[in-house]
Amino acid sequence: MEDKLSVIAKNSSPNASRQLSVGAKHLEDKLSVIAKNSSPNASPVQLLVVGFELLNHYF
Repeated sequence: MEDKLSVIAKNSSPNASRQLSVGAKHLEDKLSVIAKNSSPNASPVQLLVVGFELLNHYF
């Protein structure tokens, strides 16, 4: 996810930098909530898939 955000940031106008920062923080917060509410057996792969779904939704 970080790589995709980095590429977007590099190819965006300077004004978009703040928006990307806010978007990245929002995704981080969402993933944190998902991780806390997931079953103890949730694998990192499951969390990663959810993270990519969120990333694709917002970008």
